[in-house]
Amino acid sequence: MLDINFLGTSSGNANWLHYNSIQYDERLNQIVISSRLMSEIYIIDHSTTTAEAAASSGGLRGKGGDFLYRWGNPQAYRRGTASDQKLFGQHYPHFIADGLTDARKMIIFNNGLTRIPSVSQIDIITPPEDSEGVYSYTPGTAYGPQNTDYTYTAPVQTDFYSRILSSAQRLPNGNTLICDGDDGYFFEITPNEQIVWEYVNPVTPTGILSQGDDPTASPNLTFRVLRYAADYPAFARRTLTPSAPVELNPDLSNCTILSVDESINNDFTIIPNPIKNRFKINGVSEIDKIEIYSALGELVLTSQNKNIDLTSQNSGFYIAKIYVDDKITTTKIIKQ
Repeated sequence: MLDINFLGTSSGNANWLHYNSIQYDERLNQIVISSRLMSEIYIIDHSTTTAEAAASSGGLRGKGGDFLYRWGNPQAYRRGTASDQKLFGQHYPHFIADGLTDARKMIIFNNGLTRIPSVSQIDIITPPEDSEGVYSYTPGTAYGPQNTDYTYTAPVQTDFYSRILSSAQRLPNGNTLICDGDDGYFFEITPNEQIVWEYVNPVTPTGILSQGDDPTASPNLTFRVLRYAADYPAFARRTLTPSAPVELNPDLSNCTILSVDESINNDFTIIPNPIKNRFKINGVSEIDKIEIYSALGELVLTSQNKNIDLTSQNSGFYIAKIYVDDKITTTKIIKQ
């Protein structure tokens, strides 16, 4: 049960639960929910009907809309004290996919909100589930596990802290991709916790930064970072073409430019790019449609014209989907 009198860090405001992540687990037909202000994660059964979800019976696990599992802060259900709290304003808890290292374990960006000292970490836990998605629990106690299977912190722990946002993703090569959302800082670590690359988001509310600029004056907050393989289903029948660096005035002297399969090159070009307000599509006589999406995935413009005006849009990063005959091409646009 959810104790509506437990306020966590919300101070009783309207957004007192602040659910910041809802992830669907297809294998078990369950949903993982993250409550930042309760510092808890919940798992519920997705197999229920609407009527069953309003009760405590029904669905594949026979519990209706009740929690199948919860973890992170036993104070929230009166089964622990402050010393038992494990999560602190966490983001993006999800099951690691089958086929990856630590598959079926749960990976969580544990922000460290209200914890002293202010330190973020990446936690991996093994929820006590059986093969049918039933979670073991001893009544009157806190949900397990008591300890994490793995925790990553920076060598100097206080160097890694994101009060809000953020994510962690296990990759096919065994590495972990981490987004420090408060600082717009992305990096990938090996199983030995060596950083193999890092990047600072240059996109801010006031425009694109030049390489090396300090983003402090205009925050470069980033909600989440995910890596998608080239064979990701959403890319089917779409052209994937590397474009120019996002940041302005980039220094590429120490970069290795990846080779591109000529078979997926665009038949047209965006002129100019980056843009001030307008651009045009060259190299094709006509288009069926163009859709422009913001960096948050919001559709901001649809047109059948090859000359596009983005005067009304803010500076930043955009995605253009261009439809020609039965081909859809996706390309990046930077508005200065």
